[in-house]
Amino acid sequence: MAAWNDFADRYGTDKALRDLDGEQIKAVVDLLLLVMYADDKASVLEEMEFEEQLCKLPAIADKRALVDAHVSGATARIRAAGAGEAQAIAEQAAAKLPEGDARSRVFAMTAAMAFSDVQLAVDESDVLKIVAAALGLDLATAVSIVAAQS
Repeated sequence: MAAWNDFADRYGTDKALRDLDGEQIKAVVDLLLLVMYADDKASVLEEMEFEEQLCKLPAIADKRALVDAHVSGATARIRAAGAGEAQAIAEQAAAKLPEGDARSRVFAMTAAMAFSDVQLAVDESDVLKIVAAALGLDLATAVSIVAAQS
């Protein structure tokens, strides 16, 4: 299985994300869920986009089990979060991620999540701003990443 994971990482994972570990993958999942549930609902298109974004993460051993176990607890916590808590969740997740290209790539993943149901809700836009700030992205960079997604 290790050989398959190496192959999948080399050819299927964004170079900036290849070295993420299990805790960092859970941090990315938190950010994706934060955007997905910003408007307090998840459409079928958002659920499909969530799965698509998971495929971009490195193929660590038992990734699916790790993500599934994390999603069940994180979803309830994130859905119950208010604006201040959303910022704290984003900052905690961002703190686990490496500096540089990985953060820009993760923000692009969250932007894709926000635009997956075709219409950007105000709550999703607000959460994208929170995520961008937590990841240390300046406004111009965040806007250019969002523009590439829309």
